[in-house]
Amino acid sequence: MGFKLLSSLLLPALVRAATTFTSTGNPILADGSYYSADPAPLVVNNTLYIWAGRDEAPVGTNNFIMNEWQVFATTSANPADGTWTHYPNVTRPRTVFAWAATGTAYAAQVVQGANGKFYLYAPVTQSSTSASDKFAIGVAVADSPTGPYTDAHPSGPIVSQLVPSPGNSIQNIDPSVFVDTDGKVYLYEGEPYILIVARLAFSLFCRNLRTASRIPTCERHGHNYLCCHDHHWSYGIL
Repeated sequence: MGFKLLSSLLLPALVRAATTFTSTGNPILADGSYYSADPAPLVVNNTLYIWAGRDEAPVGTNNFIMNEWQVFATTSANPADGTWTHYPNVTRPRTVFAWAATGTAYAAQVVQGANGKFYLYAPVTQSSTSASDKFAIGVAVADSPTGPYTDAHPSGPIVSQLVPSPGNSIQNIDPSVFVDTDGKVYLYEGEPYILIVARLAFSLFCRNLRTASRIPTCERHGHNYLCCHDHHWSYGIL
């Protein structure tokens, strides 16, 4: 599975040029050149974008080493066998959020707002906080799904153990955002066994659910669907 370089323009030190590749089926990219995790799809016109993290953990490391987010894009009618554009290192936590520490580019999602802009909701660790757990959720904005992104709330995270008041005691990770047909925006996030739902701007409530990690939601024929898995990675639809 070969790559074709799209551009030889001089780029900033951490930004790499986009490349194209042709997938031969699932997994979409399986040659070992780039590992990806936590996919979040976004359809804009006739293009499918998949936002993903990149795990760089070496052999023998029992942890996630995720420093950047990447994007895969295709206009193919059959994505599993289609031609894709790979945008590596679209951004990094510390690059877009001045209040964030480096690393922990975990499960993020991009949605398109009513104003046509694209909003990145991302779990990152704070570089300085009095909270017992440093994970928090930030939001950044761009004119394109592939960026560049800037912090839409530069004063700090929109969700953490300390904000919004009165805060919470969980690990705030893996946000998923749902824009309802009436324009209301809901943020789903949480840790194992806890799901927090927030209508932006933030009327919070908690329910004890056996759910963790990314919580994708969608609307079809007037019904809203929430897809989740429990702590043992079995999946369900609510």
